[in-house]
Amino acid sequence: MCDIEDHEGHRLTTPAIVVHDGFVWAQSATFPQFKPEEINGITTDFDEPGHLARTGLHLRGTIAVLYM
Repeated sequence: MCDIEDHEGHRLTTPAIVVHDGFVWAQSATFPQFKPEEINGITTDFDEPGHLARTGLHLRGTIAVLYM
């Protein structure tokens, strides 16, 4: 993977490329394992903006509430 840093010095340390159907095309060795339904929640939000605001973002047993 490539070394990515933004203008404020934040670094991307665990990247992955996930395609729209939820398939993980590439990931770093340290990328956390997610359940398919967690990835599907994120990809659904591209088709249905606001989906995650209604359901919350579920990742690895934690729910994040999103306000839009």
